[in-house]
Amino acid sequence: MSEDDPDGEPKIIRLCVDLNVWVRYLLSVRRGTVWPSASATILDAVKTGRSHAGPVQLVISHAMLSRLEDVLVRLQFQPGDASAFCSLIRSFAQRGPRGAAPYVVLGGGTSPSAESRMPIYDPYDPSAVPPRSDDEDGRILDTAVAGRANILATYNFADFRTPNTDVLEPDQLQIYRAAHHSVMIAHARRVAEFLVTGQYPLPRPQPGRHRKK
Repeated sequence: MSEDDPDGEPKIIRLCVDLNVWVRYLLSVRRGTVWPSASATILDAVKTGRSHAGPVQLVISHAMLSRLEDVLVRLQFQPGDASAFCSLIRSFAQRGPRGAAPYVVLGGGTSPSAESRMPIYDPYDPSAVPPRSDDEDGRILDTAVAGRANILATYNFADFRTPNTDVLEPDQLQIYRAAHHSVMIAHARRVAEFLVTGQYPLPRPQPGRHRKK
């Protein structure tokens, strides 16, 4: 679930976080019910770059940040606050143990670019907000694969059902297999448990399911 460091340092967990995890965190802040929650645990891990499971490196793209900002504005967050939160998330990735700049989504794939920048505009003028990218969930998977994420945390598995996905536990764990890299897609609560306990998320026995003889 994490990568080997050639210098013998602790293995780094490369974590991609679906937009709904960030949104749930901010909605809980607005309600005043942040702790305890899976979203808050995940945010704390990517913010500090540390967890009981090992060092954590956030994997994210400009397309994801752009889409998140758009969603937050639609949810009645002030444009300036939405922009500031996305800038904060970007800084988590840049300050992580691998110091990864956000990725740039290019058509069907992604490429890392430290030189790339999001469009500059007045966040307090909604009419000036540039158009956002579509195909949100495919681009999240592209980002996870390009950034060699070990795990993708989400609350919505329906968005990631593809012919290349194997379901290990319905609505809890599944694996997306690309040509040269595989990503574990896990429910945010299972990811939070992993970060707190260090126990790798494994499929749990399903009640009522018996192996045929």
